Amino acid sequence: KFVEKRKPSDQLLCSAFSPGGSFLVTGGTDHVVRIYRVNPPPAQQIDELEGHTDQVLSALFSHRGDRFLTGSHDGTARVWQFQAGRWESDVLSLYQRKDKND
Repeated sequence: KFVEKRKPSDQLLCSAFSPGGSFLVTGGTDHVVRIYRVNPPPAQQIDELEGHTDQVLSALFSHRGDRFLTGSHDGTARVWQFQAGRWESDVLSLYQRKDKND
């Protein structure tokens, strides 16, 4: 049995399993993305990723399972990939600044 304790005000808002079901990614109101290894049991949290500045509302693995995407209420999506022993993300912003000369 896997039990994780967080602040009472934190809520899980999204989750996604990797293809094959070995990993689970979650996001919620605390702005943190968590990665769990769920297969083989027992489930174990393997990382916490910070980068979003507001609630994480969506998560989705790629078909190959080598990266995943998270979307946030902060207006960004992040594409996460494990490289050189750590998780790196590319940021996609829904809001783009217009140049004053445009």
